[in-house]
Amino acid sequence: MIYTTSGDIMIAKTRPVQNDIEELATLINNAVFSVRSEMGVGLLDDVYRLCLVEELKSLGLNVKTQVPMPIKNEDVNFEEAYRIDILVEDRAIIEIKPSCSKADLHKARVSTYLRHSGYPLGFLVDYDSKRKKGCLNRVTL
Repeated sequence: MIYTTSGDIMIAKTRPVQNDIEELATLINNAVFSVRSEMGVGLLDDVYRLCLVEELKSLGLNVKTQVPMPIKNEDVNFEEAYRIDILVEDRAIIEIKPSCSKADLHKARVSTYLRHSGYPLGFLVDYDSKRKKGCLNRVTL
């Protein structure tokens, strides 16, 4: 929770400022690492997804999962061409994928999702990475 002061009154803000994408990115980053620290490695991606969603919600963020995204190819619209793992504040995509060894491929996919959706920010997360903090890649257009 973020606190601001207004005179002698402390106000709890449960969401980042609408225009501050960096504040949102920091909240997401911290939530990803918090789940990694708490849960460790070796769980199924779905378990990490559930934990991350709850962590983000506990911060007061608007979170949706398995959001269908349409794409258009020439004159044909595909209403559910793919599904976003996690959508935060209708502004940031989080994809949880195993294997940092394929990070370039997955980052390219997240970049494509951003391009087709119009969202400004994406993250690729691999909780099974052997690195201490896992594998977290920020993706922007």
